[in-house]
Amino acid sequence: MSEPILEQSLTTTTAQQLPGEGMTIYVLSRETAKLGHALAPGATLLHNRYYCPRCGGRITEPLEKLAAQRLTCSHVPARPQNGAARLAEYFAAHLVTVFPGEDVVASLCQGRIQKQLLATTEKVQKAAHSKGTDIQELRNIVWQTRALDSRYSETLFERLVRELTRLLLAAYRRDAKRSSSNQVSELSKTLHLLFLSAEGELRETLLTRTVTELYQVTAADPGLYGLGKDLRQQALKLLLLAQNPETANWKETVSSLKALKLDVTGDLWNYFDTTHARLLRERDEAKAVQSGVITLATVGEKRQQARSQVSYYSINAATGSVEKGGKRAGEADNALAALTTLAGLARYSRGRSWWKERSVESLLVNPNRCGEFLYQATPNPRRYPLARFILKHRRNLFDLLVLDEAHEFAGDGSAQQKAAHRLVELPGTPTLALTGSLMGGYSSSLFTNFWSLSRSFRREFGREDKQQFINRYGYRK
Repeated sequence: MSEPILEQSLTTTTAQQLPGEGMTIYVLSRETAKLGHALAPGATLLHNRYYCPRCGGRITEPLEKLAAQRLTCSHVPARPQNGAARLAEYFAAHLVTVFPGEDVVASLCQGRIQKQLLATTEKVQKAAHSKGTDIQELRNIVWQTRALDSRYSETLFERLVRELTRLLLAAYRRDAKRSSSNQVSELSKTLHLLFLSAEGELRETLLTRTVTELYQVTAADPGLYGLGKDLRQQALKLLLLAQNPETANWKETVSSLKALKLDVTGDLWNYFDTTHARLLRERDEAKAVQSGVITLATVGEKRQQARSQVSYYSINAATGSVEKGGKRAGEADNALAALTTLAGLARYSRGRSWWKERSVESLLVNPNRCGEFLYQATPNPRRYPLARFILKHRRNLFDLLVLDEAHEFAGDGSAQQKAAHRLVELPGTPTLALTGSLMGGYSSSLFTNFWSLSRSFRREFGREDKQQFINRYGYRK
């Protein structure tokens, strides 16, 4: 039985004569073209509250909205306006590992440093529990190690002393004609507490150097009263902090300062010599206690009888270290007290706390707003927008692009609109835009597709010229 004529003709026809020979048609759904990785909120959780990971601003929006609406941080962070504020932030950043639970440290640590606070608190508590060490003792060890770390050209302690001295001298020169200055007083107090927080040879060297610098700067003001005398008094009190006042360097510093003859009445040096002699006696008493010659009770009774004597520092009879107000030299609490005093002098710019606008235009209106993205990519599910992949890696693979239901790609900013308009950019590939509803009744619904499809349209209108297009071609009642 012979084959049907139609089937026989198709069988005998060569493949080259069939329409579309060599053509491959790829059908790409909108979901595959536009969908990429998932997004998750990118906020920092601290004490059951969410903060911006960049500026540390409080986030009040619900967490589920951050990724769904692609929110950015609209907080206008407070910016330091003086040297005390900048130094306080630097100081606090290095105290995070020592005092992570203190409010003054947390308030000065903006942005990504806040992430360390909770983790460091847990580490300190676990380390103290595992080693059977008191948390206070562990803090002292961590602070001494961090402040006097000699791996760098300048230790943290050196930089803090240098910057504090610079701020103190600047405040003195600015207020030199005044009888008193709150900034000079508070910065002097901060410097005293900072020196009281450390121990070691480096501290002794910096102590004499700083005292000499502070004392000599008052040479132009050798009066009986005023800011010059106050600064000299603070410098001499600082000199009494020396752990070993019998060194050649310390004695040479005292002799050189006395030779300047800036103390007209001699009251400052009389106080200094009297206090120095008392501290030497107290050091001898501490050595006697440590060797067992006398008891702590005996020393306590003896000092109680001499309580009327004017004093600023004293020597701890049990340890032999300098102390002030019950705080011994080398304790990390003195560093925290120094930071607290310094923070009281900090000044910040007062910005508007939150904005509702999240667009680029709002960022241009106020460039001081943070603008950090409050969402981040997650690897679940692991996928990549196919339209972007084609445009980047398979640009020359296609000969024709057909966009069905093109009116659905007119929405400005949608994911499917971006995917379709990326494919339109394939070089040398003509595009057929198919739709049964070319426009939504308004001229504005034409602008996005026209701008992406037509090169001549782009020459006439810019990307932000939609309103100009509406004014020219739209109908107004």
